Amino acid sequence: MLHRTPWPQVEIVMSYAGASATVVDALLQSGVQGLVVAATGNGTLHYALQAALERAQAGGVAVRVATRCPLGQTLARPDATLPNAQGLSPVKARVSLLLELLARGSG
Repeated sequence: MLHRTPWPQVEIVMSYAGASATVVDALLQSGVQGLVVAATGNGTLHYALQAALERAQAGGVAVRVATRCPLGQTLARPDATLPNAQGLSPVKARVSLLLELLARGSG
């Protein structure tokens, strides 16, 4: 019998003017293990969404910040509380994070 490791649940959320914690809170309730946020231009997030993502990270959920812009990448900031996606698009960052969690055995 072939034993398959279940894939970790990694989701993408969008930052926009007026974004709230609702989606992140719902995903936390569903047992999400990783979140990638599609941020504006240089990686800025709506404050309510950022607070929810920081709570998720503090609770053990892996979080990455990517830009939703087709060109460029997020700017590394020394005061950043959430890791950036190292120039990957949100979709590519999701795959990268999923593979990272699989390698850790978090499936």
